[in-house]
Amino acid sequence: MERRLELQALLDSNRKWAETYNESNPGFFTTLAKGQAPKFLWIGCADSRVPESIILASKPGEIFVHRNIANQFQPHDDSANGLLDYAVGTLGVTHVIVVGHTGCGGCVAAWNAPAPSSQSSRGDSPLSRLLDPVVRLRHTLAEGSKVDDLIKENVKVSVRNIVASDVMQQAWKKALQGEREAPYVHGWIYDLASGYLNDLESAQPLSERYWQSDEPPPPPTLPAEDGHGGSYHEARPSLVSDPVPASGGPTTINALPLEPDYIPDDLDFETYASQYQLTSDSLPPSVPDEATPPPSLKEHAQQGSGRARRKTKRRSAVSDLPAQPAEEMPVHEASRFDWRKRSLSRTGRASGSRWFPQLERKRLNATTVELELGDKFHGELVRYRNHFEPLLRAEFDEEEILYNARLEEWPIDRLRREGYTLEKMKAVGSSVVLSRTDPMVDRVRDDGKTGGDGPLRGQTQMRGQVYKTNRSQIGVEFAGEVFDIEKGTWRLDVGLSDWSLKQQLKAIEALNQNPYESDQTDYPAPDAINQTQAQVDNSARAQPFSRHSHEAKQTILSGTTLRDKLLRAFQEDFIPYDSSSPTNEVHDQAVVPPPTFTKPFDIDATSVPPLLEQESSGILARNQLIHSWAKRHRRAQLPMSGDPELELNPSQTRAIAMMLSERLSLVQGPPGTGKTRVIIETIKLLKLHWEVPFPILVCAHTNVAVDNILEGLHSHGVKALRFGANERVRPALMDLTLDSKLEKHPLYDEVEDLRREKDELFRRSKVSAGVPENWAFKMAKSKEIFRRLYGKSARMYQEVLADADVICTTCLSVSSRTLQYIDFPMVFLDEASMATEPLSIVPLMKGSSHVAIIGDHKQLPPVIISPEAHAGGLGTSLFERLIQERHIPSIMLDTQYRMHPAISAFPSSTFYNGDLKDGTVLPNGVVRPGFDTPVTSFLIDDVNGKRSNLTFIDHDHPESPRMRSIANHGDAEMVCDIVTDLLLNNPDLRGEDIGVIAPYTAQIRLIDQLLHPDAGSERYQNYSDVLGEIRSGDLEAIEIKTVDGFEGREKQVIIFSTVRCNSAGRIGFLCDWRRLNVGLTRAKRALIMVGSASTLEQARTEQTTRDSLPRGGAEVWREYIKHLRQRGLVLRAG
Repeated sequence: MERRLELQALLDSNRKWAETYNESNPGFFTTLAKGQAPKFLWIGCADSRVPESIILASKPGEIFVHRNIANQFQPHDDSANGLLDYAVGTLGVTHVIVVGHTGCGGCVAAWNAPAPSSQSSRGDSPLSRLLDPVVRLRHTLAEGSKVDDLIKENVKVSVRNIVASDVMQQAWKKALQGEREAPYVHGWIYDLASGYLNDLESAQPLSERYWQSDEPPPPPTLPAEDGHGGSYHEARPSLVSDPVPASGGPTTINALPLEPDYIPDDLDFETYASQYQLTSDSLPPSVPDEATPPPSLKEHAQQGSGRARRKTKRRSAVSDLPAQPAEEMPVHEASRFDWRKRSLSRTGRASGSRWFPQLERKRLNATTVELELGDKFHGELVRYRNHFEPLLRAEFDEEEILYNARLEEWPIDRLRREGYTLEKMKAVGSSVVLSRTDPMVDRVRDDGKTGGDGPLRGQTQMRGQVYKTNRSQIGVEFAGEVFDIEKGTWRLDVGLSDWSLKQQLKAIEALNQNPYESDQTDYPAPDAINQTQAQVDNSARAQPFSRHSHEAKQTILSGTTLRDKLLRAFQEDFIPYDSSSPTNEVHDQAVVPPPTFTKPFDIDATSVPPLLEQESSGILARNQLIHSWAKRHRRAQLPMSGDPELELNPSQTRAIAMMLSERLSLVQGPPGTGKTRVIIETIKLLKLHWEVPFPILVCAHTNVAVDNILEGLHSHGVKALRFGANERVRPALMDLTLDSKLEKHPLYDEVEDLRREKDELFRRSKVSAGVPENWAFKMAKSKEIFRRLYGKSARMYQEVLADADVICTTCLSVSSRTLQYIDFPMVFLDEASMATEPLSIVPLMKGSSHVAIIGDHKQLPPVIISPEAHAGGLGTSLFERLIQERHIPSIMLDTQYRMHPAISAFPSSTFYNGDLKDGTVLPNGVVRPGFDTPVTSFLIDDVNGKRSNLTFIDHDHPESPRMRSIANHGDAEMVCDIVTDLLLNNPDLRGEDIGVIAPYTAQIRLIDQLLHPDAGSERYQNYSDVLGEIRSGDLEAIEIKTVDGFEGREKQVIIFSTVRCNSAGRIGFLCDWRRLNVGLTRAKRALIMVGSASTLEQARTEQTTRDSLPRGGAEVWREYIKHLRQRGLVLRAG
């Protein structure tokens, strides 16, 4: 009866598990019943304490399993070999893992067994015969070995037997021929006492390389035993075949049939020093050509010279810079960079008040490090700091001059209307609070009777810093004592905040830090841990190494491990060059060339990233699933069963593969090429497919770009969290903000109660006169409240951030103290060409080790107002500088999906050397649906008699200066006529489908007044008469902005008001060809330009303009008018 109850309990547990699992994963078992596609084969011990699915937190169907006593794989075992053949050959398993474990009963029995009496003696029982190979192995170990040595050597014997098996040899042969993906073989040890797996790294996949040396590679060297059976992590044996032949002849990893006329290539044969080992850290070197499949060995030799020509086709000679030493990854597995962990955001939350109990730790700032003379990167950092700090301060000083001029010159009404000034403020308390009304009343007056006494000129000013705000109060800190602050009323003016400057200067200083070193302060080396444990408790020596002793704290990572990449240009011997000059012209010897040296026809990014310099380290390098996918898709499309389906074009897929396989990479995204989609798909792979454990940060220069990425990630099932000021977040995305997520945490109500209790205690202490009663008690109570509030708030923030797959924010917002609860080893930086270099490195200083920078230096640059900062190169973005240096792998997305081909033709040929292809055209040459030409008399037929999607309306209406800007009334009236005609003749065209671009703010204001007249005015009535009452309402939805306002956006129809019209042909800053590129590439169906063709054909600029804008802009305008005339696309206004 008792046995029956035991079995029934098992059946009941099974049903409960199945029902619970099916509820949380609907349809899982139905899908599972259709078949299996595991990527892993687990060859482990039959010991009940080593359950592979639980250890790896895996689901049914993910792991193929073979278990026996002592996890053996023997050449004569048909059962094991047949299972290996089915797993690798039929199921397509890509990772074969032999797993031993501490305290293995089979190995212990073999350890105590006597040596076999003869070579053929195998024992008289099935168990003794099964253990015979382990017993024989035990008696080959050196004197002084321990049972743990036998456990490890037994794993390695099985690994070598698998490597030598016919199944694996055939699989590797097919892989080298491109017929399948190469499987990998691993040896692991499972520590029963800690629950951790340790990688012996005893085997790797075979590459296309061959050993050619007088002696075979050295055998693996294992570290000294730590006494606890846990120090297997430093075993890094070289990849050799087994058995190893005697010295005197070449040693091959794998025998492959070579073609008779095959000629060896230096890339095929290399001699390795003993300290160089083939490990899973790097991608095998491969041919730097992504346009074709991997060549055969014969083709590889024959194509060498052709590859070199392709690589340098568009480049002039460049003096090589010596490579900088890279930071080394932590050598043992005790690290937050352990790729084998699973993302917390994908594991599911625990019940109760703690989502992730394993995050119970206090975050501490890293020890401040200041590089000294002789330290690695010291000289480079000094030169970097000396270059950028003066430029940042010069820019700040120039901005402050403009701020002060505004306060002195603008009338008070304008300052108040545009939100720069508050008046009649009252101050209260020793901790000064400026209030618009009574600071004790939570309301704001709305009677508007604030008045004013003119501009702020010659009056006493006090500079303070805002430290808090709420609905009725603004808290301001002053450097010194303010007398009589409570008397009278005050005026409060918005000043220039130096917060941005400080964050950028801090980022520069953070380059002193190495995140890998900071990480390892939390994970001391095993020998150091053992010594500490021995000193604290001798009994601990009998236990395997445990991490609990240091889980209570964690160092906040600062700096980046990419200093070798970022600071390479700041070596003493660096001489910059002109990318388009065959003479290697230098930019006035400046390390960072100013943007005036950029030309529209420079081709910087290449669609073939350099693959010869493969990375040897990085937080993704050891993940063989990512490694395999990236290797197969970086050179050519080589999908295999189990790969996620990506509906991307080849350049997009190669860009993703490059970003995954390089520590630092650059992706150039011309207009409409889907760079946002590439970012989203990359993060989907990392978090939804591979579930990498590393937090991911996505940053952009503007809130609009951040929201665009956030929305895309959310719609694709990625758990994205938006961080930043809520008022700058798109309303539809408010549920994704940090504040919204915090409200859903189980500790939120408790934290809010503590916060209210703290505020009430503070309020009572403020109103108490003298020393309050029970002072000591209240002080103790306040300390307890603060302690609990801080602890629970920290826990809540930490868990909410950890529950997100990705954090999305702007470059500056990432420096907020709120994000101190999380590190960001992986960073995607979008809109990088719009940000200055110091601003771009701010998000990188949160412990980055793997960074992808996405931008397009052919579009909008950073905005710089200081001539000194501009001349010093502050206007050159980090993206552009690295592109120019030619040492960071880069790729250009080469297919645009936004514009009708008639609109994209000129930008492609002028700014992208004709490499930008049209994804809007079907293979048969027909334009895809959705790009039909709108009906309007302002779009004319081209020279072929076909209605064009592009027209230039030529007129002679003169320009006129307006308040330091320029406007053109006749030009603006024509814009209004075009808008009216479009709305009248295209019922499907809405107001939000039309955008108006003008280069001058005065023209923007003028068009806005004309298109959005006051209700009841004559113009308002005219619109209603022509369009009707309802249709005329669409005018309000039409956006009228400068080029900068449309960056990263698109409209069905764009009307471009060029404004300039003068007999001298002066076009001013209209000659900035980067802004022209943006203006020409916003329209999907139609682009209608308005201006003076004769002025633009002359395109003359003043010296001051030429000194501040990139070269070639005037020539671009002349070429563009020529392009339009040749195609009959210029319409003379009547």
